[in-house]
Amino acid sequence: MTVRVNKSAFNIREKLSELAVKFGLKGSELMRAETAQDARDLVSAGRKNLIINGDMRINQRYGFNNPISVANANNYYIDRFLARNATLGGAFTARQSTPGGPFYNALQLDVTTASSSLSANHYARLQYLVEGYDATALDWGVAGASDHLTLSFWVKTNAPGIYNVSIENSSSFYFPIMVKRYVIENANTWQKIVVTFPPPSGTYTFQRTNDYGFKFTWSLALGSNFDDATDGVYRSSGYQMGTAGQRNWMDTVGNNFYLTGVQCEVGKNATDFEHRSYGEELTLCQRYYQRNKLESGQYYALISGTAYTSGTFYGTYYLQTPMRVAPTSMGYSSLTDFRIIQTNTSTNPTIQAFGIDNGSGTQTLRLYATATGNTGMTPGYGGWIQSSSTSAYIDFHAEL
Repeated sequence: MTVRVNKSAFNIREKLSELAVKFGLKGSELMRAETAQDARDLVSAGRKNLIINGDMRINQRYGFNNPISVANANNYYIDRFLARNATLGGAFTARQSTPGGPFYNALQLDVTTASSSLSANHYARLQYLVEGYDATALDWGVAGASDHLTLSFWVKTNAPGIYNVSIENSSSFYFPIMVKRYVIENANTWQKIVVTFPPPSGTYTFQRTNDYGFKFTWSLALGSNFDDATDGVYRSSGYQMGTAGQRNWMDTVGNNFYLTGVQCEVGKNATDFEHRSYGEELTLCQRYYQRNKLESGQYYALISGTAYTSGTFYGTYYLQTPMRVAPTSMGYSSLTDFRIIQTNTSTNPTIQAFGIDNGSGTQTLRLYATATGNTGMTPGYGGWIQSSSTSAYIDFHAEL
């Protein structure tokens, strides 16, 4: 026996519209997206994080879990992140660590000497500088600018309280500048912080080249000269890094502060952290700083070249990654870790001076090495500079 069931006609568009509501706001927008590009824009797919090494995986200078005392100057203590200690008598260290939590690595700070009473012009802070070429993703400075910029990060500390993070311009003496206040609620608990910076009104001129475009500053301790900002309001004069009530993180020996999962993206909302491969992240860091370090037990030629005189050697060094600008600063482990080799002589002189010569660029460098006295090298003959220690390294700087 055959049974036939008839259903009355219905409006399929109306039913689909009702179904879309169950997907939420973004789901409804995705249903209405006409192109794949529209869909990608809605979910912030593709490359989005303007921060390099935001998960603190790369530390070429100091390696893992090696506490370094933070100086009264802007220095890098983990790739791409600066720290400065300008407090009166206080001291803290910085290191790459694995404290557990949402990310494997973090930047860890520890107070080693307290500064419980800050002078007006003293402070402690962390900073990140965004290169101008990367800042071109932002329409600030363009007529009718509408882009918002969202910064998200994870923090943990045993000294909870009020903290501040700010955005500074690269031109016009850091202005306009906006400070955003955030509160770490509980001690020793990971907390995700999200702050959004709206586009400033009027002219906003920042570098859009290989100089820095804008910077973020995380305030840890502020004297009275720097804690008078109004939360969420751009200011065009009077440099401030925080608001009233900023926690003095430097007040007690043993205070710690962990930072990781730093992401900066164009838009009003924070999306999931963009995980890049280790190799890609390392290459991005090497644009600003790179270290060539020997693996354990290896001795090999670092630079091949020619003896110019019996005591002077010139060679070509190929950078691992093209750098932001031609590096003018070169570092090394110790001069005694290197020596000059020529096959036509048994003399292998230890280097007395080592540096970057004129004519270097962003991809290849001309390095020179000199040795005191008559070393026995034959001018015009080839050779190489060889490491003589497994602790040897050379590094090059092109930081912002």
